[in-house]
Amino acid sequence: MKKMILQSLIISTIFLGCDSGTEQHSTLYEDAENTLSSDWHTVSGNAYPYRISAYNGSDSCVNLPVTWYKDSHGDWKNPHEYYLTLNNHNSEHILELDVGGTGMVIPHYLLGVTLDTKYGKRTLAWDSFYNHSNITPSYTEHANNSVTMVFPSPVELVRGFDYEKPTTWLHFKVDIEEYLHQFEPDNVILSIERFIATGGNLDNIKLSSR
Repeated sequence: MKKMILQSLIISTIFLGCDSGTEQHSTLYEDAENTLSSDWHTVSGNAYPYRISAYNGSDSCVNLPVTWYKDSHGDWKNPHEYYLTLNNHNSEHILELDVGGTGMVIPHYLLGVTLDTKYGKRTLAWDSFYNHSNITPSYTEHANNSVTMVFPSPVELVRGFDYEKPTTWLHFKVDIEEYLHQFEPDNVILSIERFIATGGNLDNIKLSSR
């Protein structure tokens, strides 16, 4: 991975497509090179995002702590949830980031986005558990007319536990609109409000156009 040197935490880059000649855009929200974005928030749990050495060609990445424990019923729980404000009203519907990979064992977590759409609020999440257990994507409607959709992650998120090595970095890339249309083919994204996660070592979080 090329080291990214930024003047600010949020930038937009424009480059020409090699074949079509159309302009493509991307907005970088977090590379953790100098400091973390002030747009990180802890939704639940008592931990906070912080910077650690990345060992992926850049100086550092963001670590979102994961803590699994058994509750009084014997069920495993992770109390942590975080979000990064995106507030993107552009046509940048591809979510990209690097997941790693710092020599640290990282247990199960998920990544996702929250959307404002023609039909209301939508949460899309990608979860390695669906890959591990061969579970089909899920669609859950809530009382406030919002919907949560969960899909298998395109890459392994867990580090250690006989999955990916603790030092492995992988590139996570999903077309949010394509996933939304699996359940709601005629829905339209009005804005991408937040990047959400329940843990992980993450770097170079951005939204891109096709």
